[in-house]
Amino acid sequence: MVPKAGPGSPAKRLFLVALAVAEPEGGRRPGGFGWARFGGVLAAGRCATIFLITLAMQPPTVAYAILLPGLTVHMTFGVL
Repeated sequence: MVPKAGPGSPAKRLFLVALAVAEPEGGRRPGGFGWARFGGVLAAGRCATIFLITLAMQPPTVAYAILLPGLTVHMTFGVL
């Protein structure tokens, strides 16, 4: 239940802010690269949430053992 308090709700708000900022009067929406960066930021937040919860509940060696694989997976699919 705790990860639900992580980046999900702020991500929805950040998406709306990104659209509002990117499209002022007569502006244009972000392209593929812009949305890939946005996905990367959300993926980093998701991975940080998982890491911090694991660090709080498990020994530090377990948290650090999942840090690199978790970051790789989340960033890859976040950017795609």
